[in-house]
Amino acid sequence: AALAAISVDPAPAAGTARMTLAECLELAAKNNNDLHAARANIERSQALLTQARSAYWPQLKLNAAYVKLNESYRFENFDMTARSPALATQMGFPADTPFTFTIEKFEVSDDKMLMSGATAEMPLFTWFTITNYNKMANRGIDISKAQLKQAQDQVQRDVVTAYKSAILAREARGYLLETIQEMELFYKTAEQDFENGAANAPQKDVIQVQYDLDDMRTWLPVLNKWESLSLEALRVLLALDRGQPLGIVGDTLDYPTVALELDVLLRQAQEGRPEPRIVEQAREVYGYKKKVAQVSNLPMVGAFAQYNRTDDDFDANQDYNWAVGVGATMHLFDGGKSVGEYREADAEYRRFSRLLDQARKGISFQVQEAYTEVQEAYEQLKIREQARQKAIQQVGVVRQGYQYGITTVKDVNDAQVQKRWADANWLFKKLEYNQAVAKLNQAVGTEVHAFR
Repeated sequence: AALAAISVDPAPAAGTARMTLAECLELAAKNNNDLHAARANIERSQALLTQARSAYWPQLKLNAAYVKLNESYRFENFDMTARSPALATQMGFPADTPFTFTIEKFEVSDDKMLMSGATAEMPLFTWFTITNYNKMANRGIDISKAQLKQAQDQVQRDVVTAYKSAILAREARGYLLETIQEMELFYKTAEQDFENGAANAPQKDVIQVQYDLDDMRTWLPVLNKWESLSLEALRVLLALDRGQPLGIVGDTLDYPTVALELDVLLRQAQEGRPEPRIVEQAREVYGYKKKVAQVSNLPMVGAFAQYNRTDDDFDANQDYNWAVGVGATMHLFDGGKSVGEYREADAEYRRFSRLLDQARKGISFQVQEAYTEVQEAYEQLKIREQARQKAIQQVGVVRQGYQYGITTVKDVNDAQVQKRWADANWLFKKLEYNQAVAKLNQAVGTEVHAFR
């Protein structure tokens, strides 16, 4: 098979800008949907704080009502007789003179009226309930910011993994194509030697070369798919549309060196990881909820002012009135609601206290685990690197020996196959090491190694 027919490189279209890992991390920080969601959660928490603060201010309300009566008001004329000795004497009449008063007929022909008013209420003393609600809202903002940091750490690790995986696929494909090309040339030589009756080129060994060569070719689509899926995962992390071209820089997977001490990393993790802060702040929220529940049945004191106005054609009514005052409200019986709220908050407070201790211990374990994985991956990487160099040397030795009839087709084929697996093992250890360093970054909560 021709080499061009099997080299399917999922490279971006011509003219596509290629991005470095640092540029991908920067773009992910701006575009990633998980980070946008985390930032929106901060805005939500800030809005809740605004709502909590509003309780400190007077609450102003306007009201209006249009009323239609089922019938008009009607008053008939009638006379009323009364005696008033003082009035009679004052007017010069005998003291027992009766006076007759006539009440004229009065009718309200309009059966509709408009009522309006304004009310202002303001809390004066609530046993610090409003203050505690504001503290809860502030802790909510702190939790949202810590969750954003948590999301940023995860996104950074995912971007590094996707980017490095794509680079690994490229590098592995490059080495594999190089090996295939060498094996194709050797196969032609071995086939010619067999036809010429060379003793070190038996037919069964030549056929085995062809079999191993075909097996190597089957890995090319796998590596192409690996790169495509890695780039697609990177595209999702960067929040790019499928139609947008995406290219990355590099075809060789490098690896960093981490030289920090474990004690330093443990201290940085306890200070930098967001999880303990999230748990601690959640515990504080339930501490404030306990305080609110404790005073929920106590009198709450507030001031109020009211102004009401009525517009109709009944002149006997007063058109407006107002009132100001101070009042207190309290629950006499709430069916155990406040007791239940206190017990719930107390149970959650104790639960988060346990979770806080667990989070701190868990972080220490995660850092130690990640640090051990970095060291182990680095040691294995060096071993695989040395094994690969030996495999390369072995290929050179047996190839040279084959030219002089010292080694056989089988020796050369076995050496090439061993080199192929040595390449693969070395490359995968490079990826594992990069992934271990990215995991250590996340475990510590700071960039032990900055992939930028």
